[in-house]
Amino acid sequence: MGNYNFSDKTVVYNNTINEFDLGNLSSIELNLLMYLFIMVRDKGTEEITISGSEIRSKAHLKNPNTEERLKVFFDNFREKMDNKVGHYEDKQFYHDKLFETITYSVSDTCLTVKLNESYKDLFNDISSNYTKFDLSEFCNLPGKYEKHLYRLLMQFENSTRWRKDTINNLRIYMGCPECYKNSTFLKEIVRPSLSILRDVFDNLQLETQNDKGKRGKPLTGTFFKWRKSIENTDDISEKNMECPNSSKVVAVNDTQYDDPIEIFENSYSHTEMSPEEYWKRIEECEEELATMFD
Repeated sequence: MGNYNFSDKTVVYNNTINEFDLGNLSSIELNLLMYLFIMVRDKGTEEITISGSEIRSKAHLKNPNTEERLKVFFDNFREKMDNKVGHYEDKQFYHDKLFETITYSVSDTCLTVKLNESYKDLFNDISSNYTKFDLSEFCNLPGKYEKHLYRLLMQFENSTRWRKDTINNLRIYMGCPECYKNSTFLKEIVRPSLSILRDVFDNLQLETQNDKGKRGKPLTGTFFKWRKSIENTDDISEKNMECPNSSKVVAVNDTQYDDPIEIFENSYSHTEMSPEEYWKRIEECEEELATMFD
Protein backbone atom coordinates (compact mmCIF):
# COMPACT_ATOMS: atom_id res chain seq x y z
CA MET A 1 0.00 0.00 0.00
CA GLY A 2 1.00 3.61 -0.53
CA ASN A 3 2.12 5.90 2.24
CA TYR A 4 -1.17 7.81 2.15
CA ASN A 5 -4.72 6.57 2.69
CA PHE A 6 -6.73 8.02 -0.17
CA SER A 7 -10.52 7.91 -0.32
CA ASP A 8 -12.21 5.50 -2.72
CA LYS A 9 -13.88 8.60 -4.22
CA THR A 10 -10.53 10.22 -4.98
CA VAL A 11 -8.61 9.80 -8.23
CA VAL A 12 -4.84 9.58 -7.60
CA TYR A 13 -2.12 8.80 -10.10
CA ASN A 14 1.50 9.58 -10.87
CA ASN A 15 1.94 12.89 -12.70
CA THR A 16 3.30 11.03 -15.73
CA ILE A 17 -0.31 10.28 -16.70
CA ASN A 18 -0.88 13.99 -17.36
CA GLU A 19 1.66 13.78 -20.18
CA PHE A 20 -0.31 11.08 -21.99
CA ASP A 21 -2.40 11.87 -25.04
CA LEU A 22 -5.96 11.00 -23.98
CA GLY A 23 -7.52 13.27 -26.60
CA ASN A 24 -9.33 10.48 -28.44
CA LEU A 25 -11.44 9.63 -25.39
CA SER A 26 -14.91 11.11 -25.10
CA SER A 27 -16.14 12.88 -21.97
CA ILE A 28 -17.99 9.75 -20.83
CA GLU A 29 -14.96 7.56 -21.52
CA LEU A 30 -12.81 9.90 -19.43
CA ASN A 31 -15.26 9.40 -16.55
CA LEU A 32 -14.80 5.66 -16.88
CA LEU A 33 -11.02 5.89 -17.10
CA MET A 34 -10.74 8.00 -13.94
CA TYR A 35 -12.98 5.53 -12.09
CA LEU A 36 -10.77 2.65 -13.25
CA PHE A 37 -7.75 4.55 -11.94
CA ILE A 38 -9.39 4.43 -8.52
CA MET A 39 -10.17 0.73 -8.80
CA VAL A 40 -6.66 -0.38 -9.79
CA ARG A 41 -4.86 1.82 -7.26
CA ASP A 42 -2.63 -0.16 -4.90
CA LYS A 43 -3.82 -3.43 -6.43
CA GLY A 44 -0.61 -4.16 -8.33
CA THR A 45 -1.52 -6.07 -11.47
CA GLU A 46 -4.39 -7.90 -9.82
CA GLU A 47 -7.39 -8.60 -12.05
CA ILE A 48 -10.32 -6.42 -10.96
CA THR A 49 -13.98 -7.22 -11.65
CA ILE A 50 -16.61 -4.46 -11.39
CA SER A 51 -20.37 -4.72 -11.86
CA GLY A 52 -21.96 -2.76 -14.67
CA SER A 53 -24.37 -1.08 -12.25
CA GLU A 54 -21.52 0.13 -10.04
CA ILE A 55 -19.70 1.59 -13.03
CA ARG A 56 -22.85 3.40 -14.19
CA SER A 57 -23.24 4.95 -10.77
CA LYS A 58 -19.65 5.83 -9.88
CA ALA A 59 -18.55 6.97 -13.36
CA HIS A 60 -21.81 8.83 -14.10
CA LEU A 61 -22.57 6.72 -17.16
CA LYS A 62 -25.92 7.25 -18.80
CA ASN A 63 -27.97 4.05 -18.75
CA PRO A 64 -27.50 2.77 -22.32
CA ASN A 65 -30.85 0.91 -22.25
CA THR A 66 -29.43 -2.48 -23.26
CA GLU A 67 -26.50 -4.63 -22.20
CA GLU A 68 -25.52 -4.89 -25.88
CA ARG A 69 -25.07 -1.11 -26.03
CA LEU A 70 -23.05 -1.16 -22.83
CA LYS A 71 -20.79 -3.86 -24.29
CA VAL A 72 -20.22 -1.79 -27.44
CA PHE A 73 -19.31 1.18 -25.24
CA PHE A 74 -16.69 -0.87 -23.37
CA ASP A 75 -15.42 -2.42 -26.61
CA ASN A 76 -14.94 1.06 -28.12
CA PHE A 77 -13.22 2.18 -24.94
CA ARG A 78 -10.88 -0.82 -25.02
CA GLU A 79 -10.01 -0.23 -28.68
CA LYS A 80 -9.07 3.39 -27.95
CA MET A 81 -7.07 2.48 -24.85
CA ASP A 82 -5.19 -0.22 -26.78
CA ASN A 83 -4.45 1.77 -29.92
CA LYS A 84 -4.94 5.51 -29.47
CA VAL A 85 -3.48 6.37 -26.07
CA GLY A 86 0.19 7.20 -25.74
CA HIS A 87 2.81 9.89 -25.38
CA TYR A 88 5.21 11.84 -27.56
CA GLU A 89 9.00 11.89 -27.45
CA ASP A 90 10.87 14.04 -29.96
CA LYS A 91 7.64 14.43 -31.94
CA GLN A 92 7.32 10.63 -32.22
CA PHE A 93 4.11 9.04 -30.87
CA TYR A 94 4.46 5.93 -28.72
CA HIS A 95 1.50 3.77 -27.76
CA ASP A 96 0.93 3.18 -24.05
CA LYS A 97 -1.28 0.20 -23.32
CA LEU A 98 -2.19 0.94 -19.71
CA PHE A 99 -4.43 -2.09 -19.30
CA GLU A 100 -3.54 -5.63 -20.17
CA THR A 101 -7.21 -6.62 -19.93
CA ILE A 102 -10.48 -4.72 -20.51
CA THR A 103 -13.33 -7.17 -20.99
CA TYR A 104 -17.07 -6.77 -20.49
CA SER A 105 -19.29 -9.82 -19.97
CA VAL A 106 -22.91 -9.39 -21.04
CA SER A 107 -23.96 -12.59 -19.25
CA ASP A 108 -22.35 -11.56 -15.96
CA THR A 109 -22.92 -7.80 -16.53
CA CYS A 110 -19.46 -6.96 -15.25
CA LEU A 111 -16.22 -5.41 -16.47
CA THR A 112 -12.85 -7.06 -15.84
CA VAL A 113 -9.68 -4.96 -15.99
CA LYS A 114 -6.03 -5.68 -15.29
CA LEU A 115 -3.25 -3.11 -15.19
CA ASN A 116 -0.28 -3.61 -17.48
CA GLU A 117 2.86 -4.58 -15.55
CA SER A 118 4.81 -1.76 -17.22
CA TYR A 119 2.58 0.92 -15.69
CA LYS A 120 1.84 -0.41 -12.22
CA ASP A 121 4.20 2.12 -10.61
CA LEU A 122 1.92 4.93 -11.80
CA PHE A 123 -0.88 3.73 -9.50
CA ASN A 124 0.80 1.84 -6.65
CA ASP A 125 2.65 2.98 -3.51
CA ILE A 126 2.00 6.61 -4.36
CA SER A 127 3.50 9.08 -1.90
CA SER A 128 4.86 11.91 -4.07
CA ASN A 129 4.66 13.39 -7.58
CA TYR A 130 0.96 12.67 -7.91
CA THR A 131 -2.22 14.33 -9.10
CA LYS A 132 -5.29 14.03 -6.86
CA PHE A 133 -8.92 15.11 -7.32
CA ASP A 134 -12.51 14.18 -6.54
CA LEU A 135 -14.12 11.81 -9.07
CA SER A 136 -17.60 13.31 -8.76
CA GLU A 137 -16.32 16.85 -9.31
CA PHE A 138 -14.47 15.65 -12.40
CA CYS A 139 -17.49 13.79 -13.82
CA ASN A 140 -19.77 16.79 -13.31
CA LEU A 141 -17.70 18.97 -15.62
CA PRO A 142 -19.61 19.34 -18.91
CA GLY A 143 -17.06 18.36 -21.54
CA LYS A 144 -13.80 16.59 -22.23
CA TYR A 145 -11.74 19.76 -22.68
CA GLU A 146 -12.70 21.10 -19.26
CA LYS A 147 -11.87 17.71 -17.80
CA HIS A 148 -8.42 17.63 -19.39
CA LEU A 149 -7.54 21.12 -18.19
CA TYR A 150 -8.97 20.37 -14.73
CA ARG A 151 -6.59 17.39 -14.37
CA LEU A 152 -3.62 19.43 -15.51
CA LEU A 153 -4.31 22.22 -13.04
CA MET A 154 -5.04 19.86 -10.15
CA GLN A 155 -1.49 18.56 -10.47
CA PHE A 156 -0.36 21.85 -8.90
CA GLU A 157 -3.35 22.63 -6.68
CA ASN A 158 -1.51 21.72 -3.48
CA SER A 159 1.81 23.26 -4.45
CA THR A 160 2.59 26.24 -6.69
CA ARG A 161 -0.94 26.93 -8.03
CA TRP A 162 0.50 27.80 -11.41
CA ARG A 163 1.21 25.73 -14.49
CA LYS A 164 3.35 26.47 -17.53
CA ASP A 165 3.27 24.53 -20.82
CA THR A 166 4.50 24.93 -24.36
CA ILE A 167 1.57 25.44 -26.69
CA ASN A 168 2.36 22.18 -28.49
CA ASN A 169 2.31 20.18 -25.26
CA LEU A 170 -0.94 21.77 -24.09
CA ARG A 171 -2.57 20.90 -27.41
CA ILE A 172 -1.60 17.26 -26.89
CA TYR A 173 -2.63 17.12 -23.23
CA MET A 174 -6.06 18.65 -23.98
CA GLY A 175 -6.73 16.62 -27.13
CA CYS A 176 -6.84 19.56 -29.54
CA PRO A 177 -7.84 18.57 -33.11
CA GLU A 178 -4.82 18.75 -35.41
CA CYS A 179 -6.71 20.98 -37.85
CA TYR A 180 -7.02 23.78 -35.27
CA LYS A 181 -4.64 26.71 -35.47
CA ASN A 182 -3.21 27.84 -32.14
CA SER A 183 -5.47 30.88 -32.15
CA THR A 184 -8.50 28.65 -32.71
CA PHE A 185 -7.32 26.31 -29.95
CA LEU A 186 -7.24 29.20 -27.47
CA LYS A 187 -10.56 30.65 -28.61
CA GLU A 188 -12.60 27.47 -29.00
CA ILE A 189 -11.11 25.19 -26.36
CA VAL A 190 -8.91 26.85 -23.74
CA ARG A 191 -10.82 30.05 -22.95
CA PRO A 192 -14.27 28.37 -22.77
CA SER A 193 -12.76 25.79 -20.43
CA LEU A 194 -11.40 28.59 -18.24
CA SER A 195 -14.86 30.11 -17.90
CA ILE A 196 -16.13 26.80 -16.51
CA LEU A 197 -13.18 26.08 -14.25
CA ARG A 198 -13.19 29.48 -12.56
CA ASP A 199 -15.90 28.07 -10.29
CA VAL A 200 -13.37 25.50 -9.10
CA PHE A 201 -10.08 27.43 -9.21
CA ASP A 202 -10.36 30.85 -7.61
CA ASN A 203 -9.22 33.76 -9.79
CA LEU A 204 -7.99 31.42 -12.53
CA GLN A 205 -6.01 33.42 -15.09
CA LEU A 206 -4.28 32.65 -18.37
CA GLU A 207 -1.20 34.40 -19.70
CA THR A 208 0.23 33.57 -23.12
CA GLN A 209 3.85 33.62 -24.25
CA ASN A 210 4.85 34.68 -27.75
CA ASP A 211 8.10 34.56 -29.69
CA LYS A 212 8.67 38.26 -30.20
CA GLY A 213 11.74 37.59 -32.27
CA LYS A 214 9.77 35.95 -35.08
CA ARG A 215 7.46 37.46 -37.63
CA GLY A 216 3.88 37.57 -36.40
CA LYS A 217 5.02 36.85 -32.82
CA PRO A 218 3.73 33.24 -32.87
CA LEU A 219 2.23 31.76 -29.72
CA THR A 220 4.72 29.52 -27.93
CA GLY A 221 3.34 28.79 -24.48
CA THR A 222 0.71 29.23 -21.78
CA PHE A 223 0.87 30.14 -18.11
CA PHE A 224 -2.08 29.43 -15.78
CA LYS A 225 -2.26 30.80 -12.26
CA TRP A 226 -4.92 30.77 -9.54
CA ARG A 227 -5.50 31.02 -5.80
CA LYS A 228 -6.48 28.19 -3.48
CA SER A 229 -9.54 26.34 -4.76
CA ILE A 230 -12.95 27.68 -3.79
CA GLU A 231 -14.38 25.91 -0.77
CA ASN A 232 -17.40 23.60 -0.88
CA THR A 233 -17.12 22.49 -4.50
CA ASP A 234 -17.80 18.82 -3.80
CA ASP A 235 -20.84 19.09 -6.07
CA ILE A 236 -19.91 21.56 -8.76
CA SER A 237 -23.31 21.19 -10.41
CA GLU A 238 -24.99 23.10 -7.58
CA LYS A 239 -22.87 26.19 -8.26
CA ASN A 240 -22.34 26.21 -11.98
CA MET A 241 -23.82 23.40 -14.06
CA GLU A 242 -25.81 20.23 -14.12
CA CYS A 243 -24.15 17.00 -15.14
CA PRO A 244 -24.88 16.58 -18.86
CA ASN A 245 -25.87 12.98 -18.32
CA SER A 246 -28.53 13.67 -15.71
CA SER A 247 -30.39 16.86 -16.59
CA LYS A 248 -32.34 18.43 -19.44
CA VAL A 249 -30.62 21.77 -18.96
CA VAL A 250 -26.99 22.79 -18.62
CA ALA A 251 -26.49 26.09 -16.82
CA VAL A 252 -23.26 28.03 -17.13
CA ASN A 253 -22.75 31.44 -15.56
CA ASP A 254 -26.52 31.82 -15.13
CA THR A 255 -27.17 31.09 -18.84
CA GLN A 256 -29.21 27.96 -19.57
CA TYR A 257 -28.72 25.68 -22.56
CA ASP A 258 -30.74 22.69 -23.74
CA ASP A 259 -28.68 19.56 -23.20
CA PRO A 260 -28.26 17.80 -26.59
CA ILE A 261 -27.62 14.43 -24.92
CA GLU A 262 -30.85 14.65 -22.91
CA ILE A 263 -32.81 15.78 -25.98
CA PHE A 264 -31.47 12.80 -27.92
CA GLU A 265 -32.25 10.36 -25.11
CA ASN A 266 -35.80 11.66 -24.78
CA SER A 267 -36.51 11.64 -28.52
CA TYR A 268 -36.80 7.83 -28.65
CA SER A 269 -35.12 7.93 -32.06
CA HIS A 270 -32.28 5.96 -30.46
CA THR A 271 -34.51 2.94 -29.84
CA GLU A 272 -34.11 1.81 -33.45
CA MET A 273 -30.37 2.48 -33.60
CA SER A 274 -27.69 -0.16 -33.53
CA PRO A 275 -25.36 0.04 -30.52
CA GLU A 276 -22.62 1.43 -32.79
CA GLU A 277 -24.92 4.17 -34.14
CA TYR A 278 -26.09 5.00 -30.62
CA TRP A 279 -22.59 5.67 -29.23
CA LYS A 280 -21.55 7.59 -32.32
CA ARG A 281 -24.52 9.92 -31.79
CA ILE A 282 -23.70 10.29 -28.07
CA GLU A 283 -20.17 11.43 -28.96
CA GLU A 284 -21.62 13.90 -31.48
CA CYS A 285 -23.84 15.29 -28.72
CA GLU A 286 -20.81 15.66 -26.45
CA GLU A 287 -19.00 17.66 -29.13
CA GLU A 288 -22.10 19.83 -29.55
CA LEU A 289 -22.22 20.36 -25.78
CA ALA A 290 -18.57 21.41 -25.74
CA THR A 291 -19.22 24.21 -28.26
CA MET A 292 -21.98 25.77 -26.16
CA PHE A 293 -19.50 27.60 -23.94
CA ASP A 294 -17.53 29.37 -26.66
